[in-house]
Amino acid sequence: MMTPEKTFAPIRTAVMLSAGDGERLRAVANGRPKCLMELLGVTLLERNLHALKEAGIRTVLLVVGYQGHAIEEKVEQLDLDGLTIRCLRNPYWRSENGLSLMQAREAVSDQQRFLLLMSDHLFDPGTLRDFLSRVPDDDRSHLLVDLSPGEGVDEDDATYVRLSAHNRVSAIGKGLDQAQGVDCGAFVLTQDIFPALERSFAAGDSTLTAANRRLIQQRSLAGIPLRTGFWQDIDTPTDYQSAKKKLLATLPNSGDGLVSRHINRKLSRPLSVWLARTRATPNQVTLASFFLGLVGAALFALGHPLGAGLTVQLSSILDGTDGELARLKLRTSPWGGFLDALLDRYADGLILLAMGYYAYTLSPGWLPI
Repeated sequence: MMTPEKTFAPIRTAVMLSAGDGERLRAVANGRPKCLMELLGVTLLERNLHALKEAGIRTVLLVVGYQGHAIEEKVEQLDLDGLTIRCLRNPYWRSENGLSLMQAREAVSDQQRFLLLMSDHLFDPGTLRDFLSRVPDDDRSHLLVDLSPGEGVDEDDATYVRLSAHNRVSAIGKGLDQAQGVDCGAFVLTQDIFPALERSFAAGDSTLTAANRRLIQQRSLAGIPLRTGFWQDIDTPTDYQSAKKKLLATLPNSGDGLVSRHINRKLSRPLSVWLARTRATPNQVTLASFFLGLVGAALFALGHPLGAGLTVQLSSILDGTDGELARLKLRTSPWGGFLDALLDRYADGLILLAMGYYAYTLSPGWLPI
């Protein structure tokens, strides 16, 4: 008689470790926990919670320690519909990250598998979504591995991964020889991680890496290569600048024309970065762009083509800024997209009519029409 194949429920719970004090980032974080430092107008915590929600996670267990009350207050202010966030206190937050994960043991005891993230890592929403979609239904834990780490990876501090046949992890650690990739800081773990942590604690090592080595000995840790999106470990001011650069690289629109790609984006991107630090909303920028379009149309109709052309070009630059700002501040919405498209069409139509009228005043006849 054949044994029925074991099935696994979708991964809907995530643990995020946010207990450390981020000593090397104090110049950027201004004494706050790392997850509360702002990255282009939005805290790292909010960016990761948004990424988790986009990846299908419904419950987040946030392990806090250093200034845990500040993180808890921030969580209470957030309005992430469909995402339940629960904070767990780690009284040993000055110790290694394995002790932080152990604080979530009881909270995830009813989960076959759960996602684990480090809160000082920035993840593109598409990266986590793709990672979870490729985790196979088996009894192993899985680690996201960057096989082509480029700019932004600290070679002296990165945790390297060596893979064997079928992407099984055969070794993990800092300064690892013959490594194939870098640990991205995202795991799908089974309940086996907790006995592995206990054995590591007993041996005097309370790091997550030590527990992962126990899983490797059991042949129960596999790697999943990074395939899309980006990630960034943020431990130093240099890492922080790399994270900003990677976020900004996501702003260009694949549908941009030549003018937008080579002129408008070079101006709209710095403007979006500046606006991200203000209270300006994407819809306000959309309305400002529409208003400038109307001014440009009026200038054409009144016979001032140079001023009209410059005003219409500025309107076009702002028209790119609203979408960039929405993505930077995590405020994209169907309504915002509809409003932008609707007002764009009205502005375009009025500008063309005004241009036609101006041309007709110069040379009455059918050609301008």
